[in-house]
Amino acid sequence: MRAVEEAALSLSAQMVAESRTHAVAAARAFILQIMICVVLAVIAGLLVWFCVVHVSRRINRLTEIMTRLANSDMNVEPEKLRSSDEIGAMANAVTVFKRNVGHIAELSREKAEAAGRAEQRRREEMARLAEDFEIAVGALAGKLVQSAETMAGSAGSLTVVADTARRHTQEMLQAAHEASEASASAAAATS
Repeated sequence: MRAVEEAALSLSAQMVAESRTHAVAAARAFILQIMICVVLAVIAGLLVWFCVVHVSRRINRLTEIMTRLANSDMNVEPEKLRSSDEIGAMANAVTVFKRNVGHIAELSREKAEAAGRAEQRRREEMARLAEDFEIAVGALAGKLVQSAETMAGSAGSLTVVADTARRHTQEMLQAAHEASEASASAAAATS
């Protein structure tokens, strides 16, 4: 029995030693897993931080470019944000927007220039028409004055003719009256 007790004690000691070895190994494995998790968490945090900072800078740069474009600053360069991701696609869209805004500005400038040229042509045409009108009115006024002078001359001639006709008529009336009186005197003397 003593031998059984010793064997049981030896087996028990052996099991305790193996238990301790397994516990130490399990504790080491657990600590190693925790350390791996901490390292992975730090790496993941650094990756997230890098992505956020990298993406935030690019988005902030794109926002700045879009704001400057909205304020009609055509000296911005969205090409600096070229990449194959979504932000690069947005930068491409901003480049197209910038090109279109420039094209629209050019069209507006050309339209304003064309309107200015049309206004200048209209002013020149109005000045030419006014000058032509003034010349025509001046010529007409000259003809009117000439006609008035001719009419005045004709009226003067007619007045002279009318005065002469009136004088002749008065002379004829006077002569007829005298002839009538003479005829009446002769008739009265003969009777």
